[in-house]
Amino acid sequence: MISRRSAILALGSSALAVALQPLAQSHTAWRIGLLWEIDLPDYVRRLDAFKAGMKDLGYVEGRDYRVEIRSAHSNAGLLPDLAAQLVAMKVDLILVGGTPAALAASKATAEIPILMATVGDPVHAGLATSLAHPGRNVTGLSSMSTELVTKRLDLLHQISPRVRRTGLLYDPTNLNDAPSVPRFKSDCAALGIEPILAPARNAEQIGQAFEMLARNGAEGFDCHHGKRKYCLARPDHRARGRVSAAGDLWPERLC
Repeated sequence: MISRRSAILALGSSALAVALQPLAQSHTAWRIGLLWEIDLPDYVRRLDAFKAGMKDLGYVEGRDYRVEIRSAHSNAGLLPDLAAQLVAMKVDLILVGGTPAALAASKATAEIPILMATVGDPVHAGLATSLAHPGRNVTGLSSMSTELVTKRLDLLHQISPRVRRTGLLYDPTNLNDAPSVPRFKSDCAALGIEPILAPARNAEQIGQAFEMLARNGAEGFDCHHGKRKYCLARPDHRARGRVSAAGDLWPERLC
């Protein structure tokens, strides 16, 4: 089964082909900059999906396009310099993965087209005026992560309508999680549920977050953390908290 992120990158290839059509008459190889925050092993699979998508559309690497890769190796502080490098190389387009990379690229250039492979909430991040009309040199795909908070909470409420205290497990350092917190609070208020915030900056703090949920009497929780699969795959975490996860009710392929 193809992963969700790989599917997004394959779709991004289709969008990229459309974005580069004006250059097709030049018969020169396009220079595509790829800007990632993640570590090298993580983006190899995504890069393979991107190249496969381009091949399906009839574009061959080396003949039709060249890829310039810049990875921050999980150090977001390096992204501005890496984005500046791509701009200095005068690439034809910059393909970014994640909100931090998209922000760095958008600050580095207002001229070179920027294609987002996936961003949680581009409007809240200031990358687009609206989803329908981005209004800048940035376009692409959104994972709609903020909207999914509402859907998961509603799903939990439908299955367990007696739940009155629900937690949100999130990463306060993740830009995609920032708009999810107020959304979670407002959704809980609408459903008559008391929200319990459980921040975890890394995998090591996830266990502590579950213990906090238990101390505060959480009867359920929504795992919005970037380490979601790690959270839900550890039964000892849920055993400590004795709570039901909205993520347990969501198909694994969507987590």
